[in-house]
Amino acid sequence: MTAILLKLSVGLALIGLAMGLIERLWPAKPNQKFLRKGFWTDIAYWFMLPIISIPCTPLALASAIHVAAETCGIESVNASLIIGFGPVARQPVWLQTVEIILLMDFLDYWSHRLLHTSWLWPIHAVHHSSDEIDWLAAVRNHPFNDFIQRTIAVMPLVLVGFEPALIAACGVVFAFYGFFVHANIDTDLGPLNRGGLKFEAQHPAG
Repeated sequence: MTAILLKLSVGLALIGLAMGLIERLWPAKPNQKFLRKGFWTDIAYWFMLPIISIPCTPLALASAIHVAAETCGIESVNASLIIGFGPVARQPVWLQTVEIILLMDFLDYWSHRLLHTSWLWPIHAVHHSSDEIDWLAAVRNHPFNDFIQRTIAVMPLVLVGFEPALIAACGVVFAFYGFFVHANIDTDLGPLNRGGLKFEAQHPAG
């Protein structure tokens, strides 16, 4: 537990320094205070949620591998599922990485839409409960919210043949993307904005 808390503290300091600098240089809301409303609540989520949801990604990956084995008629999990399989796994790693990140974004969008339905909104409402938003607000999630989104993002990728370890690595990259889109940054990404990429800090939290 001590080691986990130490890693989370170091991560908070390093990411907070980088994101805080970017937010100070190009703020969407220049008058927003560093110790904004809900800051300490989000600090609590930063430390508590990973500890609660640490099993989420391995459980989602294990579930996806099991489903893949059943779908492919494999009686037990073998190396082909662990290292990827089929035409997808034979692609260059760099290409698989790009594909995984793009597919994760697509799947995350639709899982987010699913979480906005009436029967899942009570879970997802936690994420939208911030009065003011910066990069740290990205971590304010219900544990089941985390599990639902990770499962939806992971299972299809394993089923089509991507290597689970590469999916997990791309998940770390995608987490940083989550910090970026929640940040208090005034940025015009041109065609990407018109294509649907929005910064959370540029619209109300609710």
